[in-house]
Amino acid sequence: MMKYDNKEWTRRIGIANEVSLVEYCAHIGVPLVPFGSEYRHKEYDSLKVRGNKWKRWSGRSGPLGKFVQGYPIHFVMEYEGTDFEGALKRLLAFAAPDELPLPEGTPKKPAAKYDLDKRLRKVTGVSSAGQAQKVAAGEKERKPFIKPNANGNNERVYAYLTKTRGIDGGVVLEQLKLECLYESAAHHNCVFLGFDGNGNPAYAYMRGTYTNADKAFKGEAEGSIKEWSWRFSPTPQSSVVYVYESPIDALSHITINKERGAEWRNAHYLSLGCVSDNALQKFLQTHPGVTDIMFCLDNDKGGVNATAKLIKKYAPGYSCGAMQPPFGDWNEYLLGRKGEEHETPLEAAGT
Repeated sequence: MMKYDNKEWTRRIGIANEVSLVEYCAHIGVPLVPFGSEYRHKEYDSLKVRGNKWKRWSGRSGPLGKFVQGYPIHFVMEYEGTDFEGALKRLLAFAAPDELPLPEGTPKKPAAKYDLDKRLRKVTGVSSAGQAQKVAAGEKERKPFIKPNANGNNERVYAYLTKTRGIDGGVVLEQLKLECLYESAAHHNCVFLGFDGNGNPAYAYMRGTYTNADKAFKGEAEGSIKEWSWRFSPTPQSSVVYVYESPIDALSHITINKERGAEWRNAHYLSLGCVSDNALQKFLQTHPGVTDIMFCLDNDKGGVNATAKLIKKYAPGYSCGAMQPPFGDWNEYLLGRKGEEHETPLEAAGT
C-alpha cells in the first residue's frame, strides 16, 4: 500500500486543491453571484467562494452558528456528498484529466497527531484530527439531524407565503396539514420538512419571514440529509416528477397552474435544495414507478446549465423534459407575470 504522503498522491491532491471553485461551481451548475471580492450562493447566501477557498456558516445553534471553511476537496465532499477519493477524482477529471487514474493503493493517515492536523489543513482545510481520520479513510461525518422547534401557530408563515410570496392559500394550508411545513418557534421561519424512508424527519429547509430585513435568512437545519429533501406527492402513484431548486419555487408553479385551471395534482414535486441531484437520485430509488422527469430549475446561467447536465444524465433511463419561467425563478414569475405569458420550454430529451 502507498503511504498517505506518497509524492504521487500528494501531487494530485495539490492539483485538486488549486482548482478555482468559481469555475468548478459553474461546471456542476452551482448558482453563484458576485458579492464584493467573493461569490456567494444565489439561494444559500451563507456559502461564499473566493478562488480555491470556500466558507459558510451552518447550524445557527448559537448567535453566529458554526463556521466551516476549506479547499476544493473538502467542498466537493460536503456539497456533492462524496468521499475523499471520489472528490479527488471529480476535481482531477475537471481540471487535469491526464492525472487519472489515481495511483494504486489507498492513502493512509500519518501516525503522529501533529502531522495529521498539518496534513488535513493542507488537504481539506479542516484542522480537527478526528475528522482527518475520517477523511483519510474516505468517510464523511454525519451529524444528527436537529429539527427546529415548532411555534404555537403558523400565522406568520401563512401570511408570508400567501401575501408576500403570492402562493395560493389552499396550497399552503395543505402543506401545513401534511406537516411538511410549519413555523419555527425561535425566529418564525418557514420550515419545509423532508422525511426519510421510515417517515421520520430528516431534512429541513428554512426561509425567513421578516420582509423588512436587509437580508432574509435562508438555510438548512443542522444535520439535514439532502437526499431526503422536501417533496410533495398529491398523487403517490403518479409516474411524473417535477423538479425544482426550492420548495417555494414548486409551490409557486403549482399556484400558477391552479390559477390557470390546469391539472397539477397528478404529479410528484421535489426540491433539490440547490442544483445537486442527490435528492433526485434518492427519490427515483424509492419511487420505481416514476418514468417521466420534468426539470423546472431557474432561468439563469446556473439553472440552465444544470438542467442540460441533468437531462443528459437521466435521459438514458427516463423520459426527460425541461420547463423554465420566462425570467428569474418561479416565484419571481408568479409575482411579476402579466396576462397569459407562458413558460419557456427547453429542448426535451427522452427515451
